[in-house]
This record gives sequence, C-alpha cells and structure tokens, in this order.
Amino acid sequence: MWHLYRHYYYRFKLLPILISSKRDICTLLNKLRHLDFGKDSSNFIPSFYQALRTFPSLLPRTLAVRDELYEDKWNNQQICLVAAALAGRDNVESDLISKSLLLNLLQGVKNGLPEPIASRIIQIALNQLALNTVFQEVEAPKLPLSDNVLTILFNHIPDHSINQYGERFSRLFEQCGGISHYQESANLFANKFPALIKHDDFLKLIDIRINSHTHVNPAWFVHLLNTSTQSEYWEVKKTVERFILYLSEKKVKRDRIKGIIEATLKRSIDDALALSHLYFDKVPASKTKHVELYCWYLSTLGRFTEAKSHYFSHIDKSNFLSAQLQKIKLVEATNHHAKIFCSFNNEIDILPSFLAYYRSLGNVLFYLVDNGSTDGTLEYLKSQADVNLFYTEESFNDSKFNATWINALISQYSSKDELIIKVDADEFLMYPDMLEKPIETYLAERGIEPIDSIFGALIDLYPKYLSDMDNKSVPEYITNTPKFFDKVDFIFPIVSPPYARLSGGIRKRVLGAALTNLTKSPIVRGGGEVIHFNANHYTSPVRMAPEVVGLAHYKIMPKYKEKLKTQLSRGEHYGGGRRERAMLKLSNVESSLVDEAALAFSHKLNLSEVVSNNEELLSLLKHFQDKSLASK
Repeated sequence: MWHLYRHYYYRFKLLPILISSKRDICTLLNKLRHLDFGKDSSNFIPSFYQALRTFPSLLPRTLAVRDELYEDKWNNQQICLVAAALAGRDNVESDLISKSLLLNLLQGVKNGLPEPIASRIIQIALNQLALNTVFQEVEAPKLPLSDNVLTILFNHIPDHSINQYGERFSRLFEQCGGISHYQESANLFANKFPALIKHDDFLKLIDIRINSHTHVNPAWFVHLLNTSTQSEYWEVKKTVERFILYLSEKKVKRDRIKGIIEATLKRSIDDALALSHLYFDKVPASKTKHVELYCWYLSTLGRFTEAKSHYFSHIDKSNFLSAQLQKIKLVEATNHHAKIFCSFNNEIDILPSFLAYYRSLGNVLFYLVDNGSTDGTLEYLKSQADVNLFYTEESFNDSKFNATWINALISQYSSKDELIIKVDADEFLMYPDMLEKPIETYLAERGIEPIDSIFGALIDLYPKYLSDMDNKSVPEYITNTPKFFDKVDFIFPIVSPPYARLSGGIRKRVLGAALTNLTKSPIVRGGGEVIHFNANHYTSPVRMAPEVVGLAHYKIMPKYKEKLKTQLSRGEHYGGGRRERAMLKLSNVESSLVDEAALAFSHKLNLSEVVSNNEELLSLLKHFQDKSLASK
C-alpha cells in the first residue's frame, strides 16, 4: 500500500480513499517520515491535509509522533504534515503543542508553507505566543507570505499598539514583493497607514484594483490629493478620473464621491468641476447623498435656480422646520427693522449685553426662542418691548442644534425680499461700514442684490489673562476689559454652503485645529428661501455676497468654565460635547494667552484683517456671485 502511495497517488488521486480507517492516519504519519516524495511533495501535502480533516478527532494521536519528528532534522515536508494535522482541528489544546514546535512551524510559514496550512499555524501561534514573537519569526520571508497570513497578523494587533507596527508592516510588504500584490491585507493597511505607502505604489495598487474590479477605498484618493506634490498631482487626477468612471459604471457604494471632489477642490475648482461633470454625466443626481454635491456643481456653474429646485425636491423641508414652539409674545413689526433670530438656554448673564449691542446697531426686532431656561431668562425676555418670544422644551440636539426652531420662525416671520440675521447668544455681528451705516440700511441695500447669504467668520475673543475676568460680571467684561483675537485662516473650499471652511483663533492655537470650525452663515435671505441644517454653520444652496462679516465670539467670558460644565450635563452638544470638553482645558492656563499671533480687538476693526488669506476667500465666493449676476 505504501508503494502505491508513493508512486501512484498523483495519477489516481487515491489518498482520501486509502485512508479509510481512523488508525491509518497515525500509521501513515509514521510511515511518511521515511519516504522521499521528491518534487511531488508540495502537491501531496494539500491532499493529505484534506484527508486529515476527515478525522479531526484523531489530532492527539497524530501529534503523538511530534517529539520523534522533532528529534530529526526538520524538513519542509515534515512540517507540512504536522501543520496539516493542526489545520484539521478548529480548537487545538495548548498542552498538545510546545513552544519549540510552534517556532518550527512558524519557520515553515517563513519558508513558504502553502495555504490554508500557513494561516492555521499563524492563528494557533497567535493564541499561544506574543504577537511580537510571531512577527519576528515570519519577518524577511524566503517566499512571499499569503494575503490571508498578513490579514490575520494585522487584525491581531491591539488598537493601542497599532502605530508601532505600521513601519514593520510596511517593510514586510516590501519583503513580499510590494503592497500592490495583496488584497485584504493591503486594504487594511492602506486604510490605517496611507502615509506609509509610497506614492507610486499607492497608484499601482489602485490601478490593479480598478482593472480587476476590486474594492477601492475613496479615502485613498482623498489622501493622495491632499499629499501629492504639484508634479504628482496630474497623475493622481488621471487615476481619479478612471475611478470616477469606474464608480459611474458599477453598482457600488458611491457615498464617498463628495470627499474626492472636495479634496480636488482644494487643488483646483476647475478640476473639481470637471470631475463632477464626468460623474454626473453618468450617474443620476437623485440619490440623497448626491444632492449636496450636485447642487454645488450647479451653483458653481451659476445655475442657482436649478440648484435650489433640485435641493428642495429631494430634501424634505418639513424635517428642518419645528412645530414645537409655543408663542409667548408678539410685537408689531415694520419694514424698517432688522430682524434678529436666536435661541437661548440659561443665558441671563449675557442677555442684557446681547440685546444692548444689537440695539446699538440700529432699528432691530428680536425673534427669540427660550429652550427651557431656569435662570430667569424667560421672565426677563417677557419684559423686553422689542422681543418676539417663543418657548420650547424640545431637545436642543433633536432640533439640529436650534436650526429647526429658527428655520420655522424665519419662514413665518420674514419675507424673501429681505435679509435676516441668525446668531447665537454669544455672537455679536460686525459688518462693513458699521460705524457709519445702521444695520437695517446695510441689510436693505444688500437685500435688493441677487444674493442669498453673506459669509460669516467667527472671531474668538479672549483676555490677556484668564484672571482678568475674576470678580467681573459679563457686561463689565464685555464693555471694559481689553480683548484680543487670533486671525482666522481660510483652510479650504467645501461643497456645503457657504462653500468654505475656516479655522484658526485661540482654539486652534491652544486646543488644536481639529476642534475649530469658524465658518458661519449669519445673514441669509428670509421667507424660507434658505434653511440652516446645522445651527448656523451651513445652509441650503445660496448665492453668496462677495464680502465677509465678522462675529465677535464671547465663548470665553466670566464663569465660562461653570457654564460649560452645566451645558455638558445636558448632553446635547454636537459630537457629544467634544469641543466643549476641550475648552475646559483652557481654564488651566495661568500664563498670558497673548502671543505674537494675538491682535488687539476693537469694533472699529477692518474686517479684511480678520481672515489671514482674505483675498483667496473672496475669490472663491465670487464663483457663487458673479455668475448669478451674469445669468440674470
């Protein structure tokens, strides 16, 4: 029978048949130790593995010969046989496998053991040995490791150690012939460590995947577009074009196309338009996730009427209008008032300053929502003659951070012939020529122009020392304490109106750029022509004025730490209050907040000095203004 095994197995495929009884397995393993299969041994092993899987319960008896095997000089065939036995058992008890045996098996993986044996050895080894030990044993392999082996290794890395293995995995891919030869492991690595992949290797990986109709993560293009040099950009753009055509032709997820267009937009608005045209020429823009991108595309081309119609035909406007407002008090309005919309929760400290400031700008009328205040805010507002007052106990979070309340009021109490102001309680509006021109005149003049929104830059104010606020009321601090600000930076264009992302200020300098979004839409057309969908940061499609207004932001004021803690206890801030928690760290700063970046604040401030690269921002905004004028 053994002679038959040796000479006729490959021709007649008899091995699974010849192992017809359970005792044959152990006998066979002993016999095979003395046979030389020569060049046919690599083909023999997989079939032997299949036969062993027929009787996995015999693994302990099969492994009984392991010590005898270990005494001999190990060769690849013998390792394969023991590994095959291991592979035939889903759960291998640790006392059956010694560390020395595992290390020898790992050497077999390094020397080119076939699948699925290699993967099974890695799985068993990772259950019994430290990850670093397993990794060391398979580094610098003589033959490329399989995709499955690398995937198992990567998935076994704990989150807290993932970064320390990035460079090692990068070297391992190089030792195995390059990341472009792999599928799942390459996908995992590229998602986690895109910066560790060479530019050319990344493009090669993507090209292979597009050609083979394999998954390509759109985030890879975002990375390449953000990091490529000017000389590399052209090649990346061509690959992006291929990918967009691939997306448009295949029924695959297209959720991330917006990110690719926005990344291209940072490099060139014309290239972003060309890619959008390429995409929407093939793909219907009716998908919800495409609506915002398609409306940006139309708006950039000056087709604002079409953009608005498309937006509101696919977005249910009622989801952004709250019906849960109780009318407390209404006052008579005239066409000569500037209308100011805002919501409050326990803002009695800043309310007198808020009302006084806006009254100082001209003839104003307030439309205010009290959101369950318990500090006397509601009672105070009832006594104000120029305040239209509404009340709700609806969740601030559920209202999309007050957007649904204010959208409902703007729709009902303003017209499309006027511009209105939407701000937060700690935001004091600054506009061009404000010292010579009352607010109602400014809005009336802008209101007759073909614009729907004026871009707002949030200006974070702060004292020189936090102790400068000690023992002061909020009105005293606002009126009498010198304040400073850091310039705001125009970071990059975006497809969401108002079409640009600002960052900067003291929150960027002290707390990190990821925590700052200083883009606002404080002045918009009334009558429900424009809806806010995230506080007053972003809106539905709009025509932009080619200018910027400022919002003096009193986020830092007396008792701000206690106020932040109270607000966090409500659990209703965006992102779970991540930014508010970061702001609390600022209270630990005892040194001067003023450095070389700080500028003294004044309401006489020239708004062109607020944004560090103001001309670039204005140039972008003109894309959403000049064409609208030409189209009229």
